[in-house]
Amino acid sequence: MLRKIVMVMAIMMFGLVSMAGAAIMTFDEINISGAGNYQDITNYQGFDFTNASILNTQGLDQWNGYLHGCVSPHNVLFNPWGNDLRIDNTTDFTFNRGYFTLANQYSGMVTVTGYNHYDELYSTEFEVNMNTPSLINFNWTGINRVLISSNENYHLSMDNFRFNEGGEVPIPPTILLFGSSLIGMVTIGRRKFFNN
Repeated sequence: MLRKIVMVMAIMMFGLVSMAGAAIMTFDEINISGAGNYQDITNYQGFDFTNASILNTQGLDQWNGYLHGCVSPHNVLFNPWGNDLRIDNTTDFTFNRGYFTLANQYSGMVTVTGYNHYDELYSTEFEVNMNTPSLINFNWTGINRVLISSNENYHLSMDNFRFNEGGEVPIPPTILLFGSSLIGMVTIGRRKFFNN
């Protein structure tokens, strides 16, 4: 009986972990051979991309903004020809945050707009540079399209695009507490069972 209870609790715990649904796009598992080489991208982790490419930053010059914008080695997302970069999904999602860097300009403005179908729900403008990646927090919910553009059609790079992260209470500590309680209950139950 105790085994069945433990199995049910383990299945429930696994369900809580899978419900989190948070994801991070690092673009690093895409294999692009050769420093400075890039590959156009149209679909990645269930999202559709327009005017987007992935660049291998290994071996780039130290002054290069693409290299500075690489938060997790070695690939970054960028907008070829400086065109607006668009990210779409068939279902609504939450756009939490991302790192932005200009590729070859010292500073400039970037505009990010969130849509649900054709309705604009959110928009923000911020300044970025080529020396340091800027972490921009959005936490935009209920969108299915993100449009990213630089005011002067500059090339920009983005890394570690995070989406569908939880609310105020992080899930991993909750699950850790739940798992610790489960282990304690099993230990106490076993002691009582074997002492009788």
